[in-house]
Amino acid sequence: MQKTSSTTKLVIFLVVLGLISYLASLYVDWLWFKSVNFQSVFSTILLNKIGLYVFVFLATALLFAFNLRLTRSHMGPVKEPVYDDEEGRVIYLDDEKTPWKDFLRGKSSRWLYLGISLFAAYLVSSVAVDNWIVVQQYINRVPFGTTDPIFSKDLGF
Repeated sequence: MQKTSSTTKLVIFLVVLGLISYLASLYVDWLWFKSVNFQSVFSTILLNKIGLYVFVFLATALLFAFNLRLTRSHMGPVKEPVYDDEEGRVIYLDDEKTPWKDFLRGKSSRWLYLGISLFAAYLVSSVAVDNWIVVQQYINRVPFGTTDPIFSKDLGF
């Protein structure tokens, strides 16, 4: 059996510690909402955040994966024509071979592209989840119909 490295153990410990910290914060919030008898508000907020996170994560991951897949499919050898003046033929030059280009064109690059897609989706969805209230305000908008007494404009203006 192989020993796990100390770095791996440290990363696992930090992830578990972060998860425990987040769940403790969530539990304290739930206790507060329960004490003021607003458990339904807490569950609504939580479900909105989870739903928005999942939606944005999936949309972003698919967009990045599609984009990177297109990039990978168009990374074929670049051939630039060089015209031979004597006979009028077109001569194609092969592009320079480098280990990096070989890696990006190889089968193992799929894992790199998948990792990039998931990491980008994590970043975008983590930022978007804080705007859950803006999304709900947009979805559940209503006309005001009340006129401001000073400027004589609708409050929605």
